[in-house]
Amino acid sequence: MDATENKRFEEALALLEEQRYREAAESFSEVIALRPEMSGAYGNRGLCYLNLGMDDRARSDFETVLRLDPCDAMGHSMLADLARFQGGTGEVLEQINLALANDPDEPQAHFIRGWLFARAGQYDMAAMDLARFMELTGDNDEVREFYEACVLLASERPRDADGTDLDTPEKADRHLGLRGWSFNLSENRDYQEQGLPCPYAHCIRNCSPLSPETPEGCPVFGNACPGRLEQVNWCREHPQLFE
Repeated sequence: MDATENKRFEEALALLEEQRYREAAESFSEVIALRPEMSGAYGNRGLCYLNLGMDDRARSDFETVLRLDPCDAMGHSMLADLARFQGGTGEVLEQINLALANDPDEPQAHFIRGWLFARAGQYDMAAMDLARFMELTGDNDEVREFYEACVLLASERPRDADGTDLDTPEKADRHLGLRGWSFNLSENRDYQEQGLPCPYAHCIRNCSPLSPETPEGCPVFGNACPGRLEQVNWCREHPQLFE
């Protein structure tokens, strides 16, 4: 990569880091025009599209990464991430297995597999993968809360802080919901107790990333969010709460 290409790539990465996804995507496109075989440019542009809600374009870029390098573990992880938001469990598992076969230390693959295990109620397996994710990436407050909830739910007789037995899937999901990781996307009547801004804000961690530039607004309800436009705007202005 020559000096011009390197400068363009670094500029595009900086825009991505600043969450200026549309501008970053355009910058990565410029890099691709200069060097069409650069898999990293496609992968990062795919991340931009994913954050912009452009799933088809994101998938195309992730698939291009794998055409250029079938052993790219991150490319497989990104396809798994996209599939989990679209409900494709079979594809998620297939891509995670390919990612870990090529790189057993691919962090995102461990996180996604942990998320899947938790969703299936296999909390012991979820905790193992989430712990490995944190080993590979460093501590993370949100993931640590998720991990600690899974450890508790995997114990012989899990109990909430108030002594309530967490002996049903509904109670377990409510416990995860206290940490923002509920897998139930229906109305959450306990949202105020859980410190969430609306009855539906818990959906965001378990759906496609939300960007201020996403034209659909809320990733679950679009601009038809039951919280109406005011709530959509609030969520857009506080993305750090759902990272």
